[in-house]
Amino acid sequence: LIDIAGAFYFINSFIINGKSSNSGINSKSLKEFEDKLENINSYSERFSDVTILHQDFRDVIMSFNSKSTLLYLDSPYIDTQGYNVSFEDQEFYDMVDLLHEFQGKWIFSCRCSLKKYRYKAEMAKTVNDERYFFDKLGRLANFLSSFRFRGYYATTITLRKSADGYSDEELMITNFEFIHKNAKKFDELYIEYVSEYDLY
Repeated sequence: LIDIAGAFYFINSFIINGKSSNSGINSKSLKEFEDKLENINSYSERFSDVTILHQDFRDVIMSFNSKSTLLYLDSPYIDTQGYNVSFEDQEFYDMVDLLHEFQGKWIFSCRCSLKKYRYKAEMAKTVNDERYFFDKLGRLANFLSSFRFRGYYATTITLRKSADGYSDEELMITNFEFIHKNAKKFDELYIEYVSEYDLY
């Protein structure tokens, strides 16, 4: 098991995605890997009391539903592909329903691609492509609307720009006031989105 863990650690440290070299190995990634190895004992101590669960998210949320819990949810992003396990739209709404009833504090991380979808819809070369991106735009906006009128807060973090020049935003929705320069009440942020992208 140690050999397998070591092999996974090595491969994960030198994946090609986002690296400047074809192999995924460069001076920066090599230095980071060496630093991680030097600190592996401290990582081990930090995770000594950590329990990793392989369960349905509904069961996990309910099992930790207490006022003393801070829950962070980094679910699959709505309307994105590439996951080995499917995550249907209804499951997103089930998650939101559980968050509405959660007793403790929570942070929900969501990729917000409204700007990109709107741009791609306007630049579409066919009617079908235009409909496709406007459909994605509407589905995402509809999902976000399920967080309205609850007194929640939101923080936006701009991600790096894509090849078309448009950057997605990471949207952090919380049921408590989050101290960040971009933080605001969720309802205010949603109205800005709706007015900017003509989603009334």
